Order: sequence, then C-alpha cells, then structure tokens
Amino acid sequence: MITSNKPTHVDVRPRSAAYVTINKYRCDLGNVAHATLLRVIPPDDTNRLELELPADSRSLDYCGTGDPGSDLHISPVEPTFPATLLH
Repeated sequence: MITSNKPTHVDVRPRSAAYVTINKYRCDLGNVAHATLLRVIPPDDTNRLELELPADSRSLDYCGTGDPGSDLHISPVEPTFPATLLH
C-alpha cells in the first residue's frame, strides 16, 4: 500500500512540505484507545513536530497487544504525496 523505496534525502524549504503516509490495519478485537496527537521527529533532527488530530478522527486507534491492527507502516519522507504510494 505504501512505497517500498528506501529513504533518501529530501530538502524541505521554509513554508513548504514533505510527505509521509501511515498505513494501519483495522482493529479485529476492538479499539482500546484513539490517538489525539501525532509526534514526528524529522531525520537528523531532535525537535519534534506535533500534529493535533481532529476529535472526530478515529483513523489512528490502538487495538491492543497481539491485534494486527496495532502495527503501523510508515513510508519514508517524500517530496510529494503520490511518491509515498509508489511501488
């Protein structure tokens, strides 16, 4: 579903964007909790970026230990969104 390309260096200019795709399987055993905040530490950096998730968003839920839906697959940083999906 997401790219299997190896990570490469992506320059991000001020006020521009880079992209990652997060793929998560459904919870087969039911949801335990829902994410409200996404924290990302860019490569070669120590400062984290925080993205508040909408209150009505249920796309990043935690399924509990042993449920296949608890695994996340994250693409490398890419310069465009479509590049995160290329195989």
